[in-house]
Amino acid sequence: MPGTLGLARSAFRGRQWRDAAAGFERAASELATSGDALSPADLDALGRSYALMGRIDDAAAALARAHEGHAARGDLLAAADTAGWLTLFLATHGRHSAAAGWSARTNQILDRLDGPTPQHVLGMLPTAIMRLYTEGGGAAEPALQRAVALAEPLGDDEILAIARLGLSHAWVGMGRFDDALRLLDDVIAVALANLAGPVASGVLFCGAIEICELALDLSRAREWTRALDHWCGAQPSLISFTGECEMHRSFFYQLHGEWDEALETARAAQALYQQGNVNAGFGGFYAEAEICRLRGDAPGAEAAYARAHACGWDPLPGLALLRLDQGRPAEAQELLRGTAIRTNDAYARALLPAVVEVELAAGDPAAARDAARELAEVAASHATPWSLALAAAARARVLEHDDAAAAHESARRAFALWSEIGGVYEAARCLALQARICLALGETARAGAAFASARAVFEGLGAGPALAELAALGLPERPADGAAPAGRTPSSVPAPGALSPRELEVLRYMSAGLSNRELGRRLFVSERTIARHVGSILAKLGVASRTAAAAYAYEHGLASGQN
Repeated sequence: MPGTLGLARSAFRGRQWRDAAAGFERAASELATSGDALSPADLDALGRSYALMGRIDDAAAALARAHEGHAARGDLLAAADTAGWLTLFLATHGRHSAAAGWSARTNQILDRLDGPTPQHVLGMLPTAIMRLYTEGGGAAEPALQRAVALAEPLGDDEILAIARLGLSHAWVGMGRFDDALRLLDDVIAVALANLAGPVASGVLFCGAIEICELALDLSRAREWTRALDHWCGAQPSLISFTGECEMHRSFFYQLHGEWDEALETARAAQALYQQGNVNAGFGGFYAEAEICRLRGDAPGAEAAYARAHACGWDPLPGLALLRLDQGRPAEAQELLRGTAIRTNDAYARALLPAVVEVELAAGDPAAARDAARELAEVAASHATPWSLALAAAARARVLEHDDAAAAHESARRAFALWSEIGGVYEAARCLALQARICLALGETARAGAAFASARAVFEGLGAGPALAELAALGLPERPADGAAPAGRTPSSVPAPGALSPRELEVLRYMSAGLSNRELGRRLFVSERTIARHVGSILAKLGVASRTAAAAYAYEHGLASGQN
């Protein structure tokens, strides 16, 4: 018997969740023959193993038994701790009624104990976090501030990090971006240093990436998505959190114009959703719907948006943009104006670029200007390449019919920013906008050049609706001299002898010995794109091999900066 339990406990410490669960199950069966049972601590480990394998009902049952066992032994602090984690687990998996019941039980126990303790802070968090999602950052901030203040002197890194994660999210919603991201850096340091348990670490990684995306901080989001990918990869039987990782990877593939890879990772997230990773459902289906929409597959997009909606969140702005593509701007407007998402400050901000386009198409330029103004205010207070790109593109669209020259300058600026980010499709859309504006200004040659470059990218991506919109301009189909080849952004065509920022990044990783496959996974692009970058680097440096390129990088101080 000690051998079976010992192996189970060892597997749990080694994060081998399937082996741990199977071991505890065998131990429980063996103990039952003598009328004994697993200890509360072992039941807690079994419940966490189930949770990490995506077995939600089994996890809840095991954790409930662990709680009862602690309470029966008179260890009320341990009982409150298990009940608090069970509450958080249920709340984050959509079991809100059950979570409310366990929250009440947790706090009933804590009311009998002197505090504050980490468990008192844990007992506060589920209610505060649910308020954060339903009412927004301003409503939840006071409770989260209090949770952080109580946790700071207690020395529990895990609980403090989760409280700070919630407060960071609230601050992003309130527009306190710099404060939020400084706090978030402390949060992610806890996960990276393995100072939190596996369930908490997954919550910290996934929550931090979501907050970075809401804060329009692409650099942090990409870095921490890599970290989450590495963390998930080290736990072969992990199901929970792996789907969220695939969701975020799909976003970056889509951004970089790698739509086949984006679709593949979206479907991987869906498969993990089917295996119990419930938080991967919405993002997995929404990501597939977006690729279908951009490619002109309206039935596929409709079906995937419907699956996303069934996961409990409005599939916006994508569904509204599909209605716009279908020539139904009034319906698109109704979807965006009627969604409950607009009541949550952080998530409402993510709708603003689509609001600009939809309101313009629906004939309400004043509403479009208001949305563009909000984006400009975000960019002014939190100037990241992403926020600046969104604001510049929105400004170009609202100015297009009032001040074409200023609109063209904003579109040019947006194109440069999207190119810097690596946003292939969005950069090409800015070129298409420039072509339309140049036509209005009577500058046919400039319009033709922008048209040809945008068209080449849209063709390479298979972006049917964008191509149809471009064709409506009536410009010649023949590409202008110097137009970008299909499938590449014009900005990715390198100037002779000079490495682009992305090529420098590839060279640094090459110098560290990463293969094309490893590079592609790290940079969220396909192996064929990496191969193209490598070929360009070798040609520009005038060297014949990756080894020679690495040597050149070290000799010229270009090999530093890998992250």
